[in-house]
Amino acid sequence: MLFRKITNVSKINWDDWFNISHSKNTKEKYGHTLMLGQTGCDLDALEEALKPYFEQAHKDARDLFHSEIGINLDPLTNGGRPLVSYPNSLPDKQKKGFFGEVLCGMLSQAFGTICEKQWTIPAYLFRHHDTASQYLHRLYYGEPVASEVIGRTGNDFLAICTNSEGILSGVLVGESKYRKNFSATVSKEVHTSLSKEKVIPVNLSKLKNLIKEIYPGQYTQTISSIEEIVMENKEQALERTDLFLFIFENPKSNNFPPSRINSEKKHPNHSVDRALQVFEIQLSSSGTIIRNLYSSLYKNKKSKGK
Repeated sequence: MLFRKITNVSKINWDDWFNISHSKNTKEKYGHTLMLGQTGCDLDALEEALKPYFEQAHKDARDLFHSEIGINLDPLTNGGRPLVSYPNSLPDKQKKGFFGEVLCGMLSQAFGTICEKQWTIPAYLFRHHDTASQYLHRLYYGEPVASEVIGRTGNDFLAICTNSEGILSGVLVGESKYRKNFSATVSKEVHTSLSKEKVIPVNLSKLKNLIKEIYPGQYTQTISSIEEIVMENKEQALERTDLFLFIFENPKSNNFPPSRINSEKKHPNHSVDRALQVFEIQLSSSGTIIRNLYSSLYKNKKSKGK
């Protein structure tokens, strides 16, 4: 299935910034990838490597929101309104959530998952983040805004795979979390939440509608198969893989084991019989990296941070 290409993540040499280890437990259908940030690596180079993919991941929502709100980025013609843009002008907490959602796609494409399916991402679901659009509208027109934006409901991340005829055969459903420090409670909550969800993800119909709009007249078999699965609740026709991405700063204490999430066995709270892939990222100053990255989106290198 050849959806419009997003920047090829295979061009990113992740080993330049991370020490990476992969673990697989095929009996439990469990995969774990640990990415430990290297001390002294060039984080500016990491930001530049990530930037093209992040720009394309947000482009659909950016174009829609800017059009709906009437955002003009030219300071000479914007009627004295502040320079506001998506996603740059959103609060830092929301950007951290975005960062994890986009990385779900990047890492599933770069390293694959335990089930070894060929995942494709027709589009990210950022355009359905109504509270982000409303926040930008108020900011642009000088209305009071809250310090935070309520996150988008539904699945954080969704990818699909199809058979040779284009019929949907599998879904990859991801949940991402960013924390300053590792939290066993958060890990437990995510594993529990994923295992409680049914096979058919709640945002599958939204993804279908995006395929219709972005690729008009194309992928008709995929669209019709999604409609059939959703309308007739055909869970048996779909194989679901769960994905959990946890990003946090490196632990200050050397007493912790390198991996904070068990790399050999599933978390006991993931109690369903389906594949689970975990990406665990320990990256020092990751909060600063996220802020710098999102400040630089859609700007050339010279104007970074302005």
